[in-house]
Amino acid sequence: EEVAGMRLLADCLALEMQRLHWYEKTQQAGGTHSSHAAAPPTILIVEDSEGVRMLLETLIRLEGYEPVVCESGMEALTFLEAHPVDLVITDLRMPEVSGWEVARYAKKRCPGVRLLVVTASLHEVSREQLRESQIDLALPKPFAIAPLMTAVSTLLRK
Repeated sequence: EEVAGMRLLADCLALEMQRLHWYEKTQQAGGTHSSHAAAPPTILIVEDSEGVRMLLETLIRLEGYEPVVCESGMEALTFLEAHPVDLVITDLRMPEVSGWEVARYAKKRCPGVRLLVVTASLHEVSREQLRESQIDLALPKPFAIAPLMTAVSTLLRK
């Protein structure tokens, strides 16, 4: 039921965001579009909860970014071995390989990568731990969509 509810929510959000993007584009006057636009930033989403994973993927894609989705820390490490990314959004608590380990490995493999943690256990995390792991920003679960998307765009601009 949780997954079905999250799918419905993701679908509703997708439709609303598409409507808003369409409206914004129709309101822009004289905008030029290059046929040689730069590739969108690649965002690695590492989340073991299917519903949250689907929601994050939908939001990231609708904002024009290129999401890559991994359902475990181990899968993320394997992906990072061969692919650079611009931003990693990860949960902290995952079986086998934690978000902490994903963050450290991502920094090693992709020196300019930005790290965003989205976790239900944020109250258990100290600023010192975040700083030591070079995590740029941490948000609590459940998260509000607007602050999450603001964080993503801000981190990608740095």
